[in-house]
Amino acid sequence: MLKNSRRRYGLVAVLLHWIIAVGVIGEFALGLYMTGMDYYNRMSQFLPYLHESIGILLAGAIFLRIAWSIANPRPAPGSGVGPLARAVSRLVQFCMQLLLVAIVVFGYLLSTAEGEGIPVFDWFTLPALMDTEIKGEEDIFLFLHYWLAWAVIALACLHMLGALKHHFVDRDETLRNMLGLGNAD
Repeated sequence: MLKNSRRRYGLVAVLLHWIIAVGVIGEFALGLYMTGMDYYNRMSQFLPYLHESIGILLAGAIFLRIAWSIANPRPAPGSGVGPLARAVSRLVQFCMQLLLVAIVVFGYLLSTAEGEGIPVFDWFTLPALMDTEIKGEEDIFLFLHYWLAWAVIALACLHMLGALKHHFVDRDETLRNMLGLGNAD
């Protein structure tokens, strides 16, 4: 089943969730590694190119997931999920999506700050939409991109802890549903 049902996430939602999860973790690790690189590192040209290319593809998956989640309502929470837990879960998920969009925007602004587009694996170039001349703009964009990434990782850890709580403490279907293993309607 491609679409979400009343009790279970569909294949598209599950695949987008895990593609984005793995992509965000990989991009975070790569970005963190790059912060410790110096200019003379032989990878100092390739890794930013790789980070930007993956980031643009990941941005596409993020926007697709947001559109998909608007068009396909999520399954109803289990009967044991109270209103407070439901509200916290939705807030964390909303904040993660908002922060992911912000990270993409600031990463794009950082990468195009000099007016040059972003080559994506030499398949195509995402053009620079504006060439501002704000003093220190690259530092501002880098600061926001970096710290928002840490915020997403913190929220993702909360999200994972919540999923593990559902599985091991509450013993409900939440984690199994997100793995695509839950009971069908």
